[in-house]
Amino acid sequence: MATTIPVLTASFTAIAQFSKFSTLDSASTQVWLDLYAAMIPQEEFGDRTELCTMLLTAHYLELVWEETGIDASNTTAVASGGAIANRRSPSPNMVTNDYLSRTAYGQQFLMIRDFIKAGSFFGDAANIAVPPFLAF
Repeated sequence: MATTIPVLTASFTAIAQFSKFSTLDSASTQVWLDLYAAMIPQEEFGDRTELCTMLLTAHYLELVWEETGIDASNTTAVASGGAIANRRSPSPNMVTNDYLSRTAYGQQFLMIRDFIKAGSFFGDAANIAVPPFLAF
Protein backbone atom coordinates (compact mmCIF):
# COMPACT_ATOMS: atom_id res chain seq x y z
CA MET A 1 0.00 0.00 0.00
CA ALA A 2 1.29 3.45 -0.93
CA THR A 3 2.27 5.83 1.83
CA THR A 4 0.75 9.30 1.57
CA ILE A 5 1.98 12.50 3.18
CA PRO A 6 -0.82 14.79 4.43
CA VAL A 7 -0.43 18.44 3.52
CA LEU A 8 -2.31 21.10 5.47
CA THR A 9 -3.80 24.19 3.86
CA ALA A 10 -1.85 26.42 6.28
CA SER A 11 1.43 24.83 5.15
CA PHE A 12 0.41 25.16 1.50
CA THR A 13 -0.48 28.86 1.64
CA ALA A 14 2.53 29.70 3.87
CA ILE A 15 4.83 29.13 0.88
CA ALA A 16 5.21 32.32 -1.16
CA GLN A 17 4.60 30.56 -4.48
CA PHE A 18 1.18 29.36 -3.28
CA SER A 19 0.20 32.30 -1.04
CA LYS A 20 -2.22 33.71 -3.61
CA PHE A 21 -4.53 30.78 -2.80
CA SER A 22 -4.84 31.90 0.84
CA THR A 23 -7.96 33.89 -0.09
CA LEU A 24 -9.80 30.68 -0.97
CA ASP A 25 -11.90 28.72 1.50
CA SER A 26 -9.42 26.60 3.45
CA ALA A 27 -11.81 23.62 3.73
CA SER A 28 -12.20 23.48 -0.05
CA THR A 29 -8.46 23.80 -0.56
CA GLN A 30 -7.90 21.00 1.96
CA VAL A 31 -10.18 18.69 -0.03
CA TRP A 32 -7.93 19.09 -3.07
CA LEU A 33 -4.73 18.75 -1.06
CA ASP A 34 -6.05 15.47 0.39
CA LEU A 35 -7.09 14.20 -3.03
CA TYR A 36 -3.72 14.90 -4.63
CA ALA A 37 -1.82 13.61 -1.58
CA ALA A 38 -3.46 10.23 -2.21
CA MET A 39 -2.19 10.31 -5.82
CA ILE A 40 1.46 11.06 -4.99
CA PRO A 41 2.99 7.99 -3.31
CA GLN A 42 5.95 8.68 -1.07
CA GLU A 43 7.63 5.51 -2.33
CA GLU A 44 7.89 7.07 -5.80
CA PHE A 45 8.38 10.77 -5.03
CA GLY A 46 10.45 10.51 -1.84
CA ASP A 47 11.19 13.83 -0.16
CA ARG A 48 9.50 15.64 -3.06
CA THR A 49 6.07 14.15 -2.19
CA GLU A 50 4.76 17.19 -0.32
CA LEU A 51 5.95 19.64 -3.00
CA CYS A 52 4.36 17.57 -5.79
CA THR A 53 1.07 17.45 -3.87
CA MET A 54 1.18 21.23 -3.55
CA LEU A 55 2.03 21.71 -7.23
CA LEU A 56 -0.87 19.54 -8.42
CA THR A 57 -3.26 21.34 -6.06
CA ALA A 58 -2.06 24.74 -7.25
CA HIS A 59 -2.39 23.57 -10.86
CA TYR A 60 -6.03 22.65 -10.30
CA LEU A 61 -6.81 25.86 -8.38
CA GLU A 62 -5.15 27.99 -11.07
CA LEU A 63 -7.29 26.36 -13.76
CA VAL A 64 -10.43 26.99 -11.69
CA TRP A 65 -9.47 30.67 -11.34
CA GLU A 66 -8.88 30.88 -15.07
CA GLU A 67 -12.28 29.38 -15.83
CA THR A 68 -13.98 31.68 -13.31
CA GLY A 69 -12.44 34.69 -15.07
CA ILE A 70 -13.56 33.43 -18.47
CA ASP A 71 -17.10 32.85 -17.18
CA ALA A 72 -17.23 36.35 -15.66
CA SER A 73 -15.93 37.92 -18.87
CA ASN A 74 -18.49 36.09 -20.98
CA THR A 75 -21.34 36.96 -18.61
CA THR A 76 -20.41 40.65 -18.82
CA ALA A 77 -20.19 40.52 -22.61
CA VAL A 78 -23.58 38.84 -23.00
CA ALA A 79 -25.24 41.19 -20.47
CA SER A 80 -24.04 44.20 -22.46
CA GLY A 81 -25.39 42.79 -25.72
CA GLY A 82 -22.11 41.41 -26.99
CA ALA A 83 -21.06 37.94 -27.96
CA ILE A 84 -19.09 35.45 -25.94
CA ALA A 85 -15.50 36.44 -26.57
CA ASN A 86 -13.63 33.83 -24.60
CA ARG A 87 -13.80 30.12 -25.13
CA ARG A 88 -11.95 27.73 -22.88
CA SER A 89 -10.35 24.73 -24.43
CA PRO A 90 -11.86 21.50 -23.14
CA SER A 91 -10.04 19.59 -20.46
CA PRO A 92 -8.94 16.14 -21.55
CA ASN A 93 -10.68 13.04 -20.25
CA MET A 94 -7.47 11.98 -18.55
CA VAL A 95 -4.43 13.67 -17.08
CA THR A 96 -1.89 14.15 -19.84
CA ASN A 97 1.28 16.16 -20.21
CA ASP A 98 -0.74 18.63 -22.30
CA TYR A 99 -3.22 19.12 -19.46
CA LEU A 100 -0.48 19.52 -16.86
CA SER A 101 1.48 21.97 -19.00
CA ARG A 102 -1.43 24.46 -18.96
CA THR A 103 -0.05 26.13 -15.81
CA ALA A 104 3.41 26.85 -14.43
CA TYR A 105 2.56 24.65 -11.44
CA GLY A 106 1.76 21.70 -13.68
CA GLN A 107 4.95 22.29 -15.67
CA GLN A 108 7.03 22.21 -12.49
CA PHE A 109 5.33 18.97 -11.44
CA LEU A 110 6.07 17.43 -14.86
CA MET A 111 9.73 18.37 -14.59
CA ILE A 112 10.08 16.80 -11.14
CA ARG A 113 8.17 13.68 -12.20
CA ASP A 114 10.33 13.27 -15.30
CA PHE A 115 13.56 13.65 -13.32
CA ILE A 116 12.34 10.98 -10.90
CA LYS A 117 11.34 8.64 -13.75
CA ALA A 118 14.78 9.12 -15.31
CA GLY A 119 16.34 7.89 -12.08
CA SER A 120 18.13 11.03 -11.09
CA PHE A 121 17.45 14.40 -9.62
CA PHE A 122 19.40 17.48 -8.60
CA GLY A 123 22.34 16.28 -6.58
CA ASP A 124 21.40 12.59 -6.89
CA ALA A 125 23.53 11.79 -9.93
CA ALA A 126 24.89 15.11 -11.10
CA ASN A 127 26.13 18.21 -9.40
CA ILE A 128 24.05 20.94 -11.07
CA ALA A 129 22.46 24.15 -9.81
CA VAL A 130 18.74 24.43 -9.05
CA PRO A 131 16.97 26.57 -11.68
CA PRO A 132 15.68 29.87 -10.23
CA PHE A 133 12.03 29.05 -10.94
CA LEU A 134 12.27 26.09 -8.55
CA ALA A 135 14.04 28.00 -5.82
CA PHE A 136 11.15 28.93 -3.56
